[in-house]
Amino acid sequence: SKIVTIGALLGLTSATFTGLLGLPRIFYAMARDALIPLVPCVAISINMYMLAGLKPAAWIRLGVWMFVGMLIYVFYGIWNSKMRTYKDFEQKQSSIKIN
Repeated sequence: SKIVTIGALLGLTSATFTGLLGLPRIFYAMARDALIPLVPCVAISINMYMLAGLKPAAWIRLGVWMFVGMLIYVFYGIWNSKMRTYKDFEQKQSSIKIN
């Protein structure tokens, strides 16, 4: 329970810092202080530590939901692609004969 609390606090903190990265003065200050590579490395390490504690059932649920999410992402992208409408437009143009 303490790990979840710490993870939640670190997640909120990292989300706040990510929102602040858009500000040039903070971005340059962090770059000067060499925190740019440190913050992601610490976040990845914490996430890997928390993932290592997951039970097998949680990994299965994660895999299923990731698969469902990828299906939605791929098929939404195919259906709403601008290239799809561009190819349809090209086919319509090529079928029109100009004399």
